[in-house]
Amino acid sequence: MAEKKETEAKAPKAKPQKAPEAPAAEEKKEKAEGSSKRKKINKMSLAAIEAKLEELNAAPGGMQTRYAQHLLQRKNILKK
Repeated sequence: MAEKKETEAKAPKAKPQKAPEAPAAEEKKEKAEGSSKRKKINKMSLAAIEAKLEELNAAPGGMQTRYAQHLLQRKNILKK
């Protein structure tokens, strides 16, 4: 019986093969596209700033964020 344990320990265990990770990679891409990084405010046009402000206005507490405050500052600068 001790011999069986030794041979079992010496025999390499079969590793389960991993399934292709394509579905997981696709999910990450979808998340990345959905939550794209914010564009630099200094490079945004007035129309783009107004569109972002409308999105933030719909979100609860969106206009209280620093991002929204900076957008408002930039909007005032561009209107001058």
